[in-house]
Amino acid sequence: MSYSIPENLIEEIRDASDIVDVISEFVSLRKRGKNYVGLCPFHSEKTPSFTVSSENQMFYCFGCGTGGNVYTFLMKYHGYGFVDAVKTLAERAGILLPAEKDISPADREKLNLRKRLFAVNDLACSYFGFSLKQPAGSEARKYLEHRGISMSSVDNFKLGWADSQKDSLCSFLQKRGFSKKEITLAGLGQTCQNGNLIDCFRSRLMFPISDYKGRVIGFGGRVLGQGEPKYLNTGETELFRKSNVLYGLHTAIPAIRSSGFAVIVEGYTDVISAHQSGVCSVIASLGTALTREQAKLLRRYTEKVIIAYDSDTAGAAATLRGMDILSQSRFEVRIALVPSGQDPDNFIKSKGGDAFLELVKGKSLSLVEYKLEQACKKFDLTSVSGRLSAVNEVIPTLVRLENEVERVEYIKMVSRRLSLSYDAVFEEVAKYARKLQKNGSKGDKIEKNRYTRGRVFSPAVPPFQGPEHTLVWAVVCNPGILIRIENEIGLDNFSEPYLRELLYIIKDRLEDEKDIEPISLIECVSLEDTKRFISHMSLKESILSGDSPGALEKNILSAKKRILERKINTKQEQLFQAQKSGDLGLQRKYLQDIDELCRLKDNIHNTGNKPFERGE
Repeated sequence: MSYSIPENLIEEIRDASDIVDVISEFVSLRKRGKNYVGLCPFHSEKTPSFTVSSENQMFYCFGCGTGGNVYTFLMKYHGYGFVDAVKTLAERAGILLPAEKDISPADREKLNLRKRLFAVNDLACSYFGFSLKQPAGSEARKYLEHRGISMSSVDNFKLGWADSQKDSLCSFLQKRGFSKKEITLAGLGQTCQNGNLIDCFRSRLMFPISDYKGRVIGFGGRVLGQGEPKYLNTGETELFRKSNVLYGLHTAIPAIRSSGFAVIVEGYTDVISAHQSGVCSVIASLGTALTREQAKLLRRYTEKVIIAYDSDTAGAAATLRGMDILSQSRFEVRIALVPSGQDPDNFIKSKGGDAFLELVKGKSLSLVEYKLEQACKKFDLTSVSGRLSAVNEVIPTLVRLENEVERVEYIKMVSRRLSLSYDAVFEEVAKYARKLQKNGSKGDKIEKNRYTRGRVFSPAVPPFQGPEHTLVWAVVCNPGILIRIENEIGLDNFSEPYLRELLYIIKDRLEDEKDIEPISLIECVSLEDTKRFISHMSLKESILSGDSPGALEKNILSAKKRILERKINTKQEQLFQAQKSGDLGLQRKYLQDIDELCRLKDNIHNTGNKPFERGE
């Protein structure tokens, strides 16, 4: 179901939502000059680097590089989608969104059903919570006490009890006005042959499962006595898909943001025990099979994950699968080695929360270290074939490392651990990388478009300095110079993908006669670095605005010179490869290209107004 909000209404809602007032509800801000500053909610810091501009209606953190407008803030802080952020601010500002009469009948029916399913799950959660505190819930209360789960945790995680009667919940829900269809579609009841409803959960300790907004969407039930299965989850529904949910995420989001990492465990009680002990950035994957959808959801809140699955064989296998999924989603991944025979819950019970925090933060292993240890246990290292097999287990992880220094150090570690020469291991890694490059890596998706040109880039906080950056911002401040920049330099010649994206967005908006204000541009771009660039430059003082002809000329010449230098370097690398292959024809061609580029560079000050050739 799609829901479209007119652009003029998006602007109206944004204009009615002062960014300082909105952010002040979540961050303590104080005035500094014409801006406001506070501790960044997106990374841990002691000195405020988070800046909010009332004048520009933008925010930017000079520590972690996160920035944007009021919509961006809500999306990053709460993990909202854009439409949810707009709806939240519309309600806050008292602005009515398009009436549901504009939605098709089918979509309206689907929307109404979702509302009813949220409502029936919420009521069922309250019913289970009430039942836990009744005499029938005494067995469950004794179990929770035995497991060391406090009543405060029971309330925080909304634990409950499903009694043994076959239809007590369904009967209650029907009396409250919910239909048989709604109850069955929520996964709470099932129809018998006689047409009556019976409860899906009976004689079970109930763990409500919430989405990232804290809305109950399903349940997990644990049998306390004899019975199978031990754990029973809500089946797939309109609201609940096990592969898309992380247990405890809504509760953990503030701690994940402040600590900068999330800890993934297997079970409900692992999460509850960790939070109860003060380690609140812990979530569970609802079983051992971490999915790409769960990784995508978690990526909204952090880029660092520590896996702390059980130490048994199934837990180790799940750890390896989870590592691969997370690393392919470009997380920094570490693995906490829970002692043999224990899970995070009983480890915390015996050692305490501080020991668990030390386990996940201070003693966790990197991807390479963990895979190497697992490989050493798996293969016979006394034989050459065993050591080679162990190397092959680790090589894919080594190839995926983006930092060259880090890769070299890990290759040294692997070679020492397996008693192999550094050069031999390095060559095997290089051979695997060449094979991936030739066949196309299935693990790493590289988006190719006019902005990225297939490049893989991941700067944490780009410096946003130099003539190209200054020129692009001059275009933002004075769009009239875009045609000159395009004619004399060419938009595709700018080095950074985010600069190219912004220039093309400005060009498109000029053609559509739309405004080029930074606060509007940030809603149109897709690359995170583009959003950071706009936010950073909006809050940076004394930036070239295009009003100084001398400064503009100087930056155009400097940008041309740097672009030519990059092209010369590229041609020199191509020449080197041609010399290695012995291709004399290519060598002559690249030498001619280099001569021409050097001539252009030498004459740059005399031919500053000459455009680049598009084919170069």
